[in-house]
Formats: sequence, C-alpha cells, structure tokens
Amino acid sequence: MAGFRNRLSHDYLGLDLDILVDIVNNRMPDFRNFLKIIKDYCKI
Repeated sequence: MAGFRNRLSHDYLGLDLDILVDIVNNRMPDFRNFLKIIKDYCKI
C-alpha cells in the first residue's frame, strides 16, 4: 500500500486498474485507520 501512493501521485497514467480495484475493494480498513490517525492528530 505504501508504495502505491507514489504510483498514484506520479504515474497515474500507468496504473494497473485491477490493482486499484483490488485495493479499493479489499483494503478499505487501511484507509479508515489512516483517516482515524489523521483525525486524532488534528483533534477533529
């Protein structure tokens, strides 16, 4: 997941849509945890 952010930011034309769909469908807990960390840090 961590390396995917760089690909998403810098190589979006070369993304493998199957990988993107897999991440969205199967890795949502990672996104939720990340958002919680940001919210806790910002105290919102």
